[in-house]
Amino acid sequence: MSWEGGKILCLGQGDSEYLRGLSRAMAGDGAAAIEHFERSFARKSDGATGANLLQCYIDAKRFKEANALSAKLLTDWPDNPAVLGSVAHLAEQQGQPAVALSLLRDESIDLDAASAVYPFYLRLLVENGRFEEALQEADRGFNSLWRIEASISRGLSLLHFGDDRQAIACLRQIDFEEFRELLGEWAQALHNTGIAQTVAALLDGAIARNPDEDLLRRVRESLLKSPAPLLRG
Repeated sequence: MSWEGGKILCLGQGDSEYLRGLSRAMAGDGAAAIEHFERSFARKSDGATGANLLQCYIDAKRFKEANALSAKLLTDWPDNPAVLGSVAHLAEQQGQPAVALSLLRDESIDLDAASAVYPFYLRLLVENGRFEEALQEADRGFNSLWRIEASISRGLSLLHFGDDRQAIACLRQIDFEEFRELLGEWAQALHNTGIAQTVAALLDGAIARNPDEDLLRRVRESLLKSPAPLLRG
């Protein structure tokens, strides 16, 4: 699996339609990717194609199709890591972080710091208010590809425990311009899952205690900006 632009994609072998769908998904052409994945899935249903099709439905906010497909995928491939990851992403998008976290904790999912689902796992721990676990798990990610996700998770968790100094040091790792899209994904997810108010309280408290620390205001602005409306239809 691969983590591309805030979503899990399942790489690997497939027919020509599957490969075209994968290419278009990674290029950001979701409409074309859906067409290719739908044709591939209709010819020969499998977990990898279904998981990628589900992810494309989520990105397109086509939740009616996404919910129907997720039910089929969980029935037919209940132990497929790509399926579980994509269904967890759907649950998160629809404001069900506890459901999403339980799916990722299936024994078939690799939660190693090098895995594709690790940054998603860190975000879900924060969204579920599991700050002690998020703090412990984030420590594994600082020497991985997911250093920024680990920094966000660890920084917010440290604020929860009142360690402003270490939290600020952690959050200082964020390049706000380079990771603008990632921060936007976090902002959307925090609002979707109902944890935004808790995160706002953490940051507001830290700002009050550290009035000269502009970094905290920048983090607040980035993580708590108004997201796009969540469509559930």
